[in-house]
Amino acid sequence: MRDLIPQAASSAFSLHLYSMPANINTLEALLEQSAKLHTAIGKYREQLGLHPGNRYLLSATATVISLEHAIGILTLMAGSGFTSTFALFRVQYEALTRGIWILYGASEEWVEKLSAPFTTENAKKANEGPMLAKMLEVNNDNCHKA
Repeated sequence: MRDLIPQAASSAFSLHLYSMPANINTLEALLEQSAKLHTAIGKYREQLGLHPGNRYLLSATATVISLEHAIGILTLMAGSGFTSTFALFRVQYEALTRGIWILYGASEEWVEKLSAPFTTENAKKANEGPMLAKMLEVNNDNCHKA
């Protein structure tokens, strides 16, 4: 597992192995499995390529952000940063939900708003978007249509 997470976190994880309870073996196994899954997803994602268009680019960007948060979660857990880990779970979930919503549920108007160059005015417009609960509802509705 040490080659799958940053070196600093790996060293911190080694130090904590001696002070953690007996269930650390379970945690280490889960971290290792998560790191392997993340690596496999990364390899698969590299093979996919991108479809043209802002909808796909925005969705892919949100998904990559979610994957970056996953690396952060693994690193924090390896260093026993459990409180921060739980905060990052929410952000990761929101990024993934947003990526799915952009791909399958967002109107063309929202894709245009989210694709607009970053200005204070455009940021305000994009910030008026649907909340997480609405994105989940739209994603769920679209899932049942398929």
